[in-house]
Amino acid sequence: MLFAATSTPTSYLSRSFAGVPFLDIAGSTPLVLWFSRVRTLCHGPAEQRECLDQASGFGYNELNVVALLRGRRLFVPVIYAGGGLTQRLGHRYGMPKRPVEMTFAADQRRVNSVVTFARARSEASGRLLASGRILARVFDWPAPWWSWPADFPDGSFIRALIQRVPLAQLTYLSGTLALDEPWLPRPARLWPLGLYVPGLRMRLPAPGE
Repeated sequence: MLFAATSTPTSYLSRSFAGVPFLDIAGSTPLVLWFSRVRTLCHGPAEQRECLDQASGFGYNELNVVALLRGRRLFVPVIYAGGGLTQRLGHRYGMPKRPVEMTFAADQRRVNSVVTFARARSEASGRLLASGRILARVFDWPAPWWSWPADFPDGSFIRALIQRVPLAQLTYLSGTLALDEPWLPRPARLWPLGLYVPGLRMRLPAPGE
């Protein structure tokens, strides 16, 4: 996962999602993004769990867009994802997932992702800084730990259990977030510092839990 951040005018978010208590800082709401390549997916109850991985040809790319709310909560206006299975599973949670064309590539020095949806094109390109082992200890030592609650437009919400953070590398970023969405009226430049977390493992509760 490549975590990045930018912002959008709070007024546009409020027009699209009335009544949602967005965090407003001088007229703007911070957005947290993660561009990712999902390599393994397990679903179903423990006794019947099915896991798909690269050995079986599985894998898809995903962009999550998250707006900060007041009171340590998150709001997810949209998720762009490739792969029909993840979209079907996501819809069971109420996730606003949409199909997208997306690339994600990383090596020991750089990470890059391009997202193309409708008339818009987003890109994040970063240069990796340091080894990532020191920051990984900060995030990994309390694991497992729960994320803040994330609300979806349909009124449902979810929390993720963070199970493993093997590396967490600071990343010098460039790029823009450009989406065909009314709450993002113009392309937003990514803030220059991001975080690359390869191999992150998380678990979602079963739908309805």
